[in-house]
Amino acid sequence: DMDNAVVQAKSISTALGNLDKENKDLYDSNFEKFKSNVAAVNNDISIPSETKLTISFHEGFDYMIEKYGFHIEKTFSLEENAQASAHEISELIDEINEDDIKVLFAADDSTLNIAKTIANETDAKIYILDPITTGDGNYMEYIEKMSNNIKVIQEAYYE
Repeated sequence: DMDNAVVQAKSISTALGNLDKENKDLYDSNFEKFKSNVAAVNNDISIPSETKLTISFHEGFDYMIEKYGFHIEKTFSLEENAQASAHEISELIDEINEDDIKVLFAADDSTLNIAKTIANETDAKIYILDPITTGDGNYMEYIEKMSNNIKVIQEAYYE
């Protein structure tokens, strides 16, 4: 949730400013830039009046997608290094076909292969989101990745 990111950034900025009073203005300025960038991304999202039923393959997406007014019908996640059984996949395919679910959100990780298998057996389409669990520390990386995620979400619901 980008609003939570702003709260976290403010806490970090304040803490750093208290520890390094000489650079407090720099921390405050950087926080204000970050807050402004988050507001710009949040203002860019538009929500269609009718959304499609959705399944997420990464629990990290649910809070973000639902924050913007969309609904996740179900989240299918696996423990690290675990594999889905044929029975689990078959049940999910049946559920997707039965409920006419059209959107599958997945990360580019082990669950993407499951999502591909399911998409091949249903009318649902895969949209890849970035869970932002890695990065190079670039100042704008979080904003850029969240902005891209929002574009992907909107593509999924407006397509």
